[in-house]
Amino acid sequence: MFRVGYGFADITPSAHDNFTLSGFIARRNRALRGIDDPLMVYALVIETLQQKLALLVYDLLALGDESVQLIDKELNDFGIPGDNRIYHCTHTHSAPATITLHGSGIVDRRYLEHVTQQSRKALNAALNNMQEVIIRHSVVYIPGCNVNRRILRRDGRVVMTASENEVAARGPDYNDFNLFMFETTQGIPFAGIIHWACHPNTVWSLKVSAEFPGELRRRMSEKYGFPFIYLQGACGNINSLNTGQTREKMIQNVDKIMQGMPEVISWGDPFYETSFRYKRYFHNLCYEMIPSIDELKVTCEKMKQVEREGLEADPASLAEVATVLGIPNGKILESKYRYVAHVISQWADTLLEQKKIPEKTDICVSLLDFGSIFLCFIAGEVFIETQLRLQNMIIDKKVIIAGYCSPLKGYIPTDEALEIGGYESAYAYRFYGHPAPFAKGTEGSLIKSIIKESSEERLKTVTG
Repeated sequence: MFRVGYGFADITPSAHDNFTLSGFIARRNRALRGIDDPLMVYALVIETLQQKLALLVYDLLALGDESVQLIDKELNDFGIPGDNRIYHCTHTHSAPATITLHGSGIVDRRYLEHVTQQSRKALNAALNNMQEVIIRHSVVYIPGCNVNRRILRRDGRVVMTASENEVAARGPDYNDFNLFMFETTQGIPFAGIIHWACHPNTVWSLKVSAEFPGELRRRMSEKYGFPFIYLQGACGNINSLNTGQTREKMIQNVDKIMQGMPEVISWGDPFYETSFRYKRYFHNLCYEMIPSIDELKVTCEKMKQVEREGLEADPASLAEVATVLGIPNGKILESKYRYVAHVISQWADTLLEQKKIPEKTDICVSLLDFGSIFLCFIAGEVFIETQLRLQNMIIDKKVIIAGYCSPLKGYIPTDEALEIGGYESAYAYRFYGHPAPFAKGTEGSLIKSIIKESSEERLKTVTG
C-alpha cells in the first residue's frame, strides 16, 4: 500500500513589494498593486518501501532554470533524489515572475528565495503528515467551460478572437475533469487532485491572484470536505469560454464548473496496486532555421525604429508588431507598439550577444504509471491535440498530461499549428528567448519518445 503525505505553504508576496507580475506583456513590467487572493505551494509525497516521489505544485506562471536550481539545492537534504521531484505550476498569469520572459515580468531574487524557503516548508509538512492510503479516480465531464483559442479565419490568419462569420475552423477542446482522492485505511478522504486543461489568463490586472485554479481548488475543498491540489493540463491552446479578463468573469467561470460537479462523486474502484512505474528523462527539441547575424541586426534596427518613432515608423514594421500581438494593424495603442517593439529588439540583442546561438534545447518529461492511469508531466505548453493523440496510442490507460512542469521551455506546437502560424507557433518563442520556432516534427518526436520510454523494460518499477 502507498503512503502519501500532503503539505502546503504560502508564497504570496507582500502588497508593498515592488515585484512585477508574469503573464501579460500588456502590463509592461509595471509593479503589482495589491493582492486579490493568496498564492500557495502544495507538496504531495508518494512513498513506497523503496523510495519517495515528491510533486510540488506552485501558483505561478512557470519556473525557469534559476528558480529550479535554487529549489533543487534547498530540497536536496530531504532524501528524495532530484530525479524524483516534479515541480509543476498552475500557470496563473497573476503571480510574480519566476521565469525570464522578455517583456513579461522581471525575475526578482528576493521572491525566488521566498518561494524556495516556502517549498522547503511545504515538503517538510508533507513528510511529517504521511498516511497509508488507497487511490481512487473519477472523471467528471463538464462541457462548455473552455474553448480552443486558435481560430483559423476565412482570410487564412490565425487569431484568438473573431466574430462567428470570420471563423473558418477551430480545434478541439477538452471537457474531462480528472479527480483523484487519497483515502486512508479508515475510509477517510485525506487529499485530492483536480486536473483540467484551461489557460488561467482570465484576469488582467496588476493584482496578485491564483486565478481560477485557486478559486476552483477552494470551492472543491469546501464542497467535498478535503483539500485539493490543481494540476494544469495540456492547455497551450485552450482558454476559458467566458472571457473578459476580469475577476468577476473568472468567478462566473468557476461557478459554471461547480454547477457541473456532482453532489457525490462516483469514484472508481480503488487502486490497491503495491507498485507504480516511474521515469524521468530529457528529450531534445530542435529549432527551425536559426536567423543569421545580419537578419537579427535588421530585426533589431526595425524594432528600435518603432520604439523611437511609434506610429511614424515604417508601416511594414508596425504591421509586424501587430502580427505578433494578433491584433489588426491600426487598432493598437501607440504605447503598446513601442513596448512590443522594445521587447523584440531586446530578444534580438540578447541573441547577438551570444558567442554561439544554440540549435536545440531539451525538455524534461516525467512519466508515472499506476493502475489504469498514465500521468505524463511535461515541461512545456502542450497543445490539447497532443493529449488526444497520446490517448489514442495508449488505449489501455487513462492518459493525463500535466504541462507547465519545470524548467518550462515554452509552447510545443503541432505540425498543423506550425504550418498555419499564429501566436503560439510563430511568435511566442521570442518571449521565451528561443532563437527560432521549434522545427516541424517536434511534437511527433516528443510523443514517440513518451511511447518509447513508457515501455515495460524502461519504466522503473517502484514496489511498495
